[in-house]
Amino acid sequence: DYSPSGLLLALTNFIDALGLETFSLVLQGYLGVVGLRYAIQNPERIDRVILVNTPFFAQAKLPWKLQQLGLPLAGEVLTQDPLCVDRILEGSGGKVVPDRDLDVYRAPFLKSSAAGRALLAIVRKLKLAELLPELESGLVKLNRPILVVWGSNNRWLSCDLAKAAAQALKKTEFVAIADAGHYAQIDDPERMNEVVSPFFRRQVF
Repeated sequence: DYSPSGLLLALTNFIDALGLETFSLVLQGYLGVVGLRYAIQNPERIDRVILVNTPFFAQAKLPWKLQQLGLPLAGEVLTQDPLCVDRILEGSGGKVVPDRDLDVYRAPFLKSSAAGRALLAIVRKLKLAELLPELESGLVKLNRPILVVWGSNNRWLSCDLAKAAAQALKKTEFVAIADAGHYAQIDDPERMNEVVSPFFRRQVF
């Protein structure tokens, strides 16, 4: 049903179907809050967590560019436009995304209306303001190694606020990816790999 509870149930069922007992989560963006809720509710199954521009502090807000997708009537039109992918991916940090990459993200929108309808439902049902206080308090108790990776040029979620919030948590490291925006894994995949891979190999601290 694309609500936070529905998405959490889908994730839980997927993990159970894979038979995973203990694992790590790499979460990116606003829907990363679903995985974060899972980690907080199931700490015994989590080895470590990486948050890539995933809101985890109460001051975070859904940007106007995404809020537009949930507006009555306007949302129905905007979410069926394959070029909304370009505006979202490039609008968060100012970098130009190569057409070959944009083509991959546009493809589902060109094949059917399903991707747009799903995006519309997610934006309208996310209720980020209600979730964030729960996540902020839950993270304090998680007691698992956490790596927070942030694009220094993220126009949607402040890098300074994310750094301050990360410093208030136990067992948490913060790394800023220079000149990257909200989609740091697209803007600078090489640097992302340099930051993320050692965190998995490192002994738990």
